[in-house]
Amino acid sequence: TIYVAYKELPEETGHIFLKHSYDGGKNFSIPTAVDDSDNHITRFPTVAIDPYGNPVVAYMQLDKGFTLPRYAVARSKDLGETFSRAVEVPDYSGGRVSDCCPATVVESGDANVIIYRGNQNSQRNIWAGVSSTSGIAFKRGIQLDKTNWTTKDCVPNAPDGVIISDTLYSVYMSGAGDSSLV
Repeated sequence: TIYVAYKELPEETGHIFLKHSYDGGKNFSIPTAVDDSDNHITRFPTVAIDPYGNPVVAYMQLDKGFTLPRYAVARSKDLGETFSRAVEVPDYSGGRVSDCCPATVVESGDANVIIYRGNQNSQRNIWAGVSSTSGIAFKRGIQLDKTNWTTKDCVPNAPDGVIISDTLYSVYMSGAGDSSLV
């Protein structure tokens, strides 16, 4: 099974779509719309697979004019044929989500985690929004990166992660100090 989530252009009005293949990529389905609103600008889709083989897609939403960036998560319960209404993930960074950095969604059992870069007064630490209810609500946030990297530049490097048993492992880039480190 292969799931591909992508953003349709133009960026201001295009939607997030998903295609799936059940034959190792020889054939793909027609596109399925993931986002359900013409009221937002969307970007940076990322996909995970739940324990039942269903896709979970996270993406950034912005208000018109590219303001108020935040992440949203939409789930499928029918192998990507349809998607639930998206659930917004609160920004736990104390500032706002970095509007130019992709995120990653990871899934394990009832745990759903969005790993993203915050932007609190140009401080670009990595945070996680955590759901223990299969993405119904993200009621907890965790600061993963405490390097306090401050930069006015756009940081396009996406964090990544995996959940093994009850532990979240993450990897990310930081430019704090004299050089960029992972």
